[in-house]
Amino acid sequence: MLGFGTHRAARRTFRALLGGHGAAPTPLARLLAEPAAIAVWDVTDRATLRQDAGGAVPVAADGQPVGRVADLKGVLHFVAPSNSQRPLSPARFDGSGDEWRLAFSDDTRLARGDFIIAYRGTDQKGILLPSLPNVPFEGVWDAGDPGPAVSAGSSMEDLIVDDISFRAATRGQLASAVADGAVHVVELIGVVFSDYTGLRLGNRTNFEISGQLAPVAYLDGSSLEIASARQAARSFAQEVAARLPG
Repeated sequence: MLGFGTHRAARRTFRALLGGHGAAPTPLARLLAEPAAIAVWDVTDRATLRQDAGGAVPVAADGQPVGRVADLKGVLHFVAPSNSQRPLSPARFDGSGDEWRLAFSDDTRLARGDFIIAYRGTDQKGILLPSLPNVPFEGVWDAGDPGPAVSAGSSMEDLIVDDISFRAATRGQLASAVADGAVHVVELIGVVFSDYTGLRLGNRTNFEISGQLAPVAYLDGSSLEIASARQAARSFAQEVAARLPG
């Protein structure tokens, strides 16, 4: 049986997550409470990071390799496919094959959903959401390139950077928006995940990411609560972005 002191400690912990007694819930608490939030990641929380894909070796400092990013809901964990492809803590990709990979199971592969990311970098060429296998790309940028940022075969509804739509943008226009060294919150809305076996974050041939790329949330786009989930994910993405070291 739990003692009175244990109950009080549990209540204090819960209040802290919600933002304190009488305070509004924190962005993370709001997002975790959203029914449409399938998975949530916080790369700035070292307790969720491991140096190895198996999850045995903790990350104790910025700059250590990250082989695993645990989903705070315990469903979908990002892992590096090899030791040589591990980004550095908290989320720094070197532009030469660094990658976090997410494998869907049958009960996590949404027919359509949203993926929320925080990104900071100056590389004039990159990609936001390569898929597994390599089907339509979502968010390619390349300075001066007039080609589409989203492939013609993609059924993604929208690509939003800092509340501005880039669904019909060119690769050059997207480069101008994201490759300026500032932190950007990116939303990939209505992606048809049912065609994917997984996601390959940060790496696709000729478009490897150089910079900081932090996955934030994977949302069920068919949920009746999707609007509030998107709002909660945006707020949490901004909080994560503010904590990314320069």
